[in-house]
Amino acid sequence: MSKFYNEYLKRKQINNNKIYLFKNGKFFICLEEDAERVSEELELKITMFNKDIKKCGFPKEQLKKYLKFLNLLKIDYELVYLGEAKVIEELSQLNINNMSNKEAKEKLRYFQNILIGDESN
Repeated sequence: MSKFYNEYLKRKQINNNKIYLFKNGKFFICLEEDAERVSEELELKITMFNKDIKKCGFPKEQLKKYLKFLNLLKIDYELVYLGEAKVIEELSQLNINNMSNKEAKEKLRYFQNILIGDESN
């Protein structure tokens, strides 16, 4: 399964009542039961994350708008940034004194893809 789904299951075991909104590239998405609930409350379309997992979501530019609605509806939620955690962990382990300019640019491009583009890294 995907890293999002595994993290979703882990977090739902801790608090099944909370809605988990995962940052996925340029979107925030929720999965399975959370997707069904958010879809119903916010009138968002449910699609498939993969052949087995339901999702719904919205562009990250609309985050404030949708959080306002969730707050008005008194829905407990949490924003989950898996890519950002990966970048922070890897940045803390970098030794920039031993990197060439080319290696530094490649690493920055890699981090950029994680944060704003392709989350599959």
